[in-house]
Amino acid sequence: YGELLLKMGEYEASIEQYRKAIKHDSNFVASYIGMASNLVYISDYYEARLLMERYYNKTRNDAEKRRALIFTAYSYIDEDEYGDAIKVLEKLAKDSKKNNDDVALATSNAIISAIYFESEKYDKAKSFYKNAIQAIEDSKLPDGIKNNFRYDILFGESLVLAKKKKFESALKKADKYMTKAKQSANSNQIRNGHEIYGRIALDMKEYEKAIEEFNKADLHNPYNLYMIALAYEKLNDIENAKIYLKKTAKFNSLLDLDYAFCRIKAKNKLIDLQ
Repeated sequence: YGELLLKMGEYEASIEQYRKAIKHDSNFVASYIGMASNLVYISDYYEARLLMERYYNKTRNDAEKRRALIFTAYSYIDEDEYGDAIKVLEKLAKDSKKNNDDVALATSNAIISAIYFESEKYDKAKSFYKNAIQAIEDSKLPDGIKNNFRYDILFGESLVLAKKKKFESALKKADKYMTKAKQSANSNQIRNGHEIYGRIALDMKEYEKAIEEFNKADLHNPYNLYMIALAYEKLNDIENAKIYLKKTAKFNSLLDLDYAFCRIKAKNKLIDLQ
């Protein structure tokens, strides 16, 4: 019920339902994340992080600690405090090395890479992509998990190349990604492949093609909705741009990395276009 109310934008009522869930089970992780998401969306970042700190201090295992730190980083990203987010992720990386948690180490590096990408520091982004894949390749994780991370790194590398206007190389990486996705018949990865093509097309100023590709991508990812809005804006189709900006701003999912990057940007751009 709390998550439904969150999706509806009924933030205070959602918080109350999550509180009721915690009364039934004080270790119910989803309620802490849900409450903190609501607090972020009403711009109460301090309370959101205080809640995550309380949750971190009562976590039962490394996986729960990791989740608390990652969500804290997301709250900083949503607030456009990227430097503070990186500090939290560096703590996660340090803890991960100490605990021999290869997945957490790779994840922290991958998120830092994404932050540098959003900050248009593409060489640094590429460097942290390499750190992430190295952590996985050096691990004793099963091949299936390693392959999933390889997909993610290939995804990131293609986008960095596009931002540096190396479009031919970017498209080759994208083709490689899509070929592997189709061979595995993984529908999620195929949608991600279309997202790569859409983002490359956007950088190439092929806006109609970008919209076509994004519509084949995961439209449950608010970042793709935001990218569609940007493409419509470039085509001077302001009405459609506003439609997709509203969808992005009011997506109201549990806070994640993609939404943290685009939620406030969508709200601000929507104000600019009014």
